Amino acid sequence: MKHESAEKRIDAYLDNELDASDAIALLEHIGECSQCTNEMEASSALRDRIRKEMLRYQAPSEFKAKLTRDIRKQRPSRWRSSTGVRASRVFSILGVLAIGILAGVLIDAKLIAPSAATGAIFAEHINSLKSGHLIDVASSDKHTVKPWFAGKVDFSPFVIDLSTSGYPLLGGRYESFDGHDAAALVYAKGHHYIELYEWPVQRPLEAAKEERGYNALFFVHGGMQCCVISDAALEEITVFHERLEGALMAH
Repeated sequence: MKHESAEKRIDAYLDNELDASDAIALLEHIGECSQCTNEMEASSALRDRIRKEMLRYQAPSEFKAKLTRDIRKQRPSRWRSSTGVRASRVFSILGVLAIGILAGVLIDAKLIAPSAATGAIFAEHINSLKSGHLIDVASSDKHTVKPWFAGKVDFSPFVIDLSTSGYPLLGGRYESFDGHDAAALVYAKGHHYIELYEWPVQRPLEAAKEERGYNALFFVHGGMQCCVISDAALEEITVFHERLEGALMAH
């Protein structure tokens, strides 16, 4: 990609509007161009500053109190009962339903998200997208990406080339969350970014979870806890996982 074209695409990249081929070409150019690297960092820093310093209107406490009083006055009188039987019956039913729903949520949470690491993964992935800082080392060559992690993490992550399966490698990034270091590998599929997080297994997580429109699939391989996460559909990241497992078995 030529320098002029790369400059025009930096903002689009930060807004996650580039398709996979353009993103790869841009990142490869940035890896070789200090001027575009500086511009990318400056644009990313400016966006962060705007988000942090953006003025937001806060309603006065008096207004909130008045609004609350007005809402209470508008409640239908039909819920009131001189004997209180109707109201108590309704609240009893609601209580039973609430207990049932809460129990279901707790059971589901125990099965799907048994560790705080799951929430940290979603937070890190979303923050990396918002900040435009998806990649520390931009390369589609696994022999460039894998050695980059040496000395940055206390383990050797597996880096698999899945370009023949339709998931080109864009690069990698160092992460730290939930009390441990992690390697983040970034792949592309159409307009979607798919991240693969790896760290030495502590509390095995093998489940799927959805949060804020993002899907994550957790699994363990070779003593490593892994997580595939993306805004792509769960079916798509499941296919990615299958291709990855196949490549790891043949590796």
